[in-house]
Amino acid sequence: MADSTSTSSALTEFKMVSLTREDIIRKQQEACDSQKHLARQTLDDFDPSKVTPLNPEIISRQATMNIGTIGHVAHGKSTLVRAVSGTNVS
Repeated sequence: MADSTSTSSALTEFKMVSLTREDIIRKQQEACDSQKHLARQTLDDFDPSKVTPLNPEIISRQATMNIGTIGHVAHGKSTLVRAVSGTNVS
C-alpha cells in the first residue's frame, strides 16, 4: 500500500508555471539555436503556399533511412530504387 504522506509531498512539489508569449518564443529560439543541424523556422516570414517537401526547413527535420539492394545484374534494382525514391541511380 502506498504511503499517503509521500504522495501528498510529491504533489506539493509540483508548481504551475505561467509563461508569457514572449517567454515561449524565447525558449523556442534557444532550443533552435542549440540545434545547429536544423534549418531555422520562424513564423515571421512563413508562407504556406511556398512549402514543399524539398524546403531546407522540412528536409532538415526528416528522418533518414538507407536501404540497400542486392541482386543479380538486370533484375530491376535500379528500377525499384527509381520508382520508390524518384532518384535515378545510374
